[in-house]
Amino acid sequence: MNGHARYGNILVSDLRTKINPQRLQCLFSKLVTHKAHINTYLLPLQNTQNQHKLPIVKGSDTEAMYLKCIELFIADHQEIKTVRVQPMRFYGVPNEKVSITWELPLDGVLCVARENLYGGVFSNRDLRRELVPVELITIAKKDKNSISDIEIINGHDDAFLDLILFSVQP
Repeated sequence: MNGHARYGNILVSDLRTKINPQRLQCLFSKLVTHKAHINTYLLPLQNTQNQHKLPIVKGSDTEAMYLKCIELFIADHQEIKTVRVQPMRFYGVPNEKVSITWELPLDGVLCVARENLYGGVFSNRDLRRELVPVELITIAKKDKNSISDIEIINGHDDAFLDLILFSVQP
């Protein structure tokens, strides 16, 4: 897929030409738990009140790429004033299914990376699609959304799913 594709209330955007996921690996490799890092940003992002509590260095390439991910998500949401962002890493566990859960109402999900996994399929009434690295799924209307459990393909290699979840407030 190149560019954008719409499926009912869902917009899927291929961001391969806009995001370098390697510049975000530093952030995800330092996440201790997938539930600990919810950050709220007031728009515009240049606002000095915006502070994120993430394991990234202020002014670094990692921070710049993280902020670019947020900007790409909000590009089609001119009406929003606040966006909550939750970067998450889910590790595969040998011989077990790992549930994908989150704490925010889901308005968008950006898959940054996935390694050595089955599953990780986004579903709602308009779309069922495996989460693919550097693909952004934007949900235009509140709906019941889910992401299927993940399982390791090869138990001898690392397995993880890196996501950035978005929740908006008008």
